[in-house]
Amino acid sequence: MELNILITIMTILLSVVIGLVGYWMRTFHKEIKDLLRQLTDYINELQQVVVSIQTHIDKGIEKDIAEHKLDIKNLYQRTGRLSNEIATLKQKTQQQ
Repeated sequence: MELNILITIMTILLSVVIGLVGYWMRTFHKEIKDLLRQLTDYINELQQVVVSIQTHIDKGIEKDIAEHKLDIKNLYQRTGRLSNEIATLKQKTQQQ
């Protein structure tokens, strides 16, 4: 009789332990699933930020290139004018 009671108590305790482990696993699975969803959302936001930063960098580089081209063009024009002035001054010094 005592053995049957002991077996019944052990069975009930084992069932409770299995139930608690199952509940914990279900809760843990739900939390992990939520964390993965949040992580995925965060990664997507980071990717959007990276794309935005790359776009701003590219626009900045394009703007810098355009400014440098304009500066080079102005320098070539100044060089041409100064070369003409030098040639004019050489001619004047040779005529004297």
